[in-house]
Amino acid sequence: MCVELDADFFYLIRSFAERSGLSAEYVNRGMDALAQAKVSHPVVVFFEVDHPSQHPAWNVLEGLKADPVTRDIPVVLFSWLEDEQLALQKGADVFVRKPVMFADFLGALTTAGVCTGTNSMDVINNKRR
Repeated sequence: MCVELDADFFYLIRSFAERSGLSAEYVNRGMDALAQAKVSHPVVVFFEVDHPSQHPAWNVLEGLKADPVTRDIPVVLFSWLEDEQLALQKGADVFVRKPVMFADFLGALTTAGVCTGTNSMDVINNKRR
C-alpha cells in the first residue's frame, strides 16, 4: 500500500514493487490508509514525507502502529529530509533517504522482514494474505 506518494514517486515505487512480485495500491489521503489497511492487510505500507510539517502523515503512521489490527504491518518511509530518528520514533520500521534506487527498495523490504533479499519472491508470496 502506497500512502500519499506524489504521482511520479508512486510510479517508481509501483514499478519496483511489481518487479519484486508485489502489487501496489495507492491511497491518496492518509486517514483513508488507516481504514484501508484494516481491510486489505497489506504486506507493507510505503509512506513519503517530504515536508517537516506533514503532521497528517506522522499521525497516520502513529495510528497504524497503535491499532492492534495494523501494528504488525511493516512501514517503510521515504524522504528527502534527514528525519530518520523521528520516523523510527513515530513507528516506521525502515527509513529510506531519497533518491531511491531498486537496490534501496529491496534493502528496505529486507530490513522490514518482507523478503530475504536473496530469494524475495518466495518470502513475499508466503507473507501475502
